[in-house]
Amino acid sequence: MKVVYEYSHLGGAEILKIHYPEIEQEIYAVIGKVKAQRHKQSKEKAKMGKLLFSPVDMNRQFHHYCAELGYQELKDTYTIRVPNSQVAIPGGFKQDEAGDR
Repeated sequence: MKVVYEYSHLGGAEILKIHYPEIEQEIYAVIGKVKAQRHKQSKEKAKMGKLLFSPVDMNRQFHHYCAELGYQELKDTYTIRVPNSQVAIPGGFKQDEAGDR
């Protein structure tokens, strides 16, 4: 894959460039290794049978190449509680990648 557009959420790209240039290089190296392939068959009426890029396959590759560099996935689960109410919604989570560094 290659990067054709970059959106910097809350200045994240700038923070990487200035404070963590080695991690930024690793990210772009991983992106460059991922091969987007059309494995998934569409089930939509207008595109029935058409081969589409497989997000599952791309995610598997991203996980594999990040793991090679020592990164591991972190997932923090919690229950959302509505203030002044008995309502509780289980299954909320925050997720990110973290390195051993």
